[in-house]
Amino acid sequence: MAGSFDFESPNGDGPAIVISDSNPQAIGTAAPGTTGEVADAGHVHAHGNQLGGALHANAVASGAAGFMSGSDKAKLDGLPSSATYRKEIYSYSGGGGISNSQTNVFTYPIIGIGANTGSQLPYVALRAGSITGLMIYGGQSTSVSAGTLTLKFYKNGSFVTDCELVISSGQAATVTLPAGTYTYAAGDTLDLRYSTSGSYNGFSTAAFGLELTE
Repeated sequence: MAGSFDFESPNGDGPAIVISDSNPQAIGTAAPGTTGEVADAGHVHAHGNQLGGALHANAVASGAAGFMSGSDKAKLDGLPSSATYRKEIYSYSGGGGISNSQTNVFTYPIIGIGANTGSQLPYVALRAGSITGLMIYGGQSTSVSAGTLTLKFYKNGSFVTDCELVISSGQAATVTLPAGTYTYAAGDTLDLRYSTSGSYNGFSTAAFGLELTE
């Protein structure tokens, strides 16, 4: 236990002062110590690579904690200061076009899963958010001359009550903000479906839009 340098207390009636000549312990969990020795002024504790490098691995997404890589930090710094993002998901009427007496016809995604393939797959939300707009963009016609065209928002296969856009006779293609608050969670499936009624006559094809805020 004793090192090379042992000193008696000045008045000779106390314990010896022992200066350790052993390597100090590496930095770890705090502890009071029990050796009774003191350290030399030039001692150095081991602390691994303090300036960076490979002392810890890089953090793993949804896994182990660790360092952040330089490329990941650049991506983080490049994000907008606001945590809210707005985007639009577009779809089109597809199939045989829009005609009278159609009910809840699925619209084919243009941006998102199944882009331009004709596959009837909904958009899968990557983040939680809310619906802030519904849009209908007319094709060859500029307005509905007769009947009604209704665009509805569906979440996980079910219509979200009142989240719809209705264009009646004499109305042009338009954009609307839903009257209520319509939210969704990450992983929810989102899609738009349209119906026609009242001897519908108007757009034979149309693009539809869903504005999201996440």
